Amino acid sequence: IAQFEALAPTVLLAPSETPFQEVLYQFAELVGKTDQAKELETEFTATAARLQAELGDKLTNTTVSLVEFWDGEISTPPNKQSLGIAVPGLGMLRTEFEQDVDDCISISAEQLGDNAADIMILIAIPESQSGAEDTAFADFMDVPVVKATAVAKADQIFAVHPRRIYGTSWAQASRAMEAFAEI
Repeated sequence: IAQFEALAPTVLLAPSETPFQEVLYQFAELVGKTDQAKELETEFTATAARLQAELGDKLTNTTVSLVEFWDGEISTPPNKQSLGIAVPGLGMLRTEFEQDVDDCISISAEQLGDNAADIMILIAIPESQSGAEDTAFADFMDVPVVKATAVAKADQIFAVHPRRIYGTSWAQASRAMEAFAEI
């Protein structure tokens, strides 16, 4: 911190330890844009309400599991950053196991069956895949234990690119809700 303070005024924030909304307002306050942050929050709330109205009871009657897959590893993402408000903002119900996840947790393919949901959303990280084409979804679906899950047998596993859902802004949280609503 001392090195940075020698260059310019320095502020230390802890975005992974602070509720998402607070972090966004901390950023806004630092740059003198709290009014704009309030407008963006209002837009987010309006987007959430519109999407909830469009989807109706599909959200309240459907459990969703979010998983990441790269380099053969399966994990469940934390309820932080854009996911921390996009998921509840949209009214999505993550599985009981995932509701309290506050850090990325590696899980085995066998644990997917214990984390049963009506829909699984695979967050594929193509940058970590080899070759010119993103094969994460196909690779994930080729895992024998994944194929054996009820959600795979019901053809209810969908992929979404991380750029559509991850980030630290009201706009990115809105884009995440839009991506989930498409599914």
